[in-house]
Amino acid sequence: MQNSNLSFLIWYKTMFLMTTNKKGFSTKEIQKQLGLKRYEPVWAMVHKLRKAMGNLSINLTDDILKTNSLVGSLLLILQGYE
Repeated sequence: MQNSNLSFLIWYKTMFLMTTNKKGFSTKEIQKQLGLKRYEPVWAMVHKLRKAMGNLSINLTDDILKTNSLVGSLLLILQGYE
């Protein structure tokens, strides 16, 4: 989003479209849905978002596993098992 000529609202709508549909949207469909004329900026935005979302899923998996083990340990302690 930094150094982009596209507004935050366009980025936000794109993120919404990408995350609400199970199959996902093609870049061309996103361009059509947002009413944008040029394909290149839309492609660059979608490419950056997909890259960020791919990295995020790896980090979230690690965090979820850590959280689950922490919650499990706390439950054991609260129940009197150590």
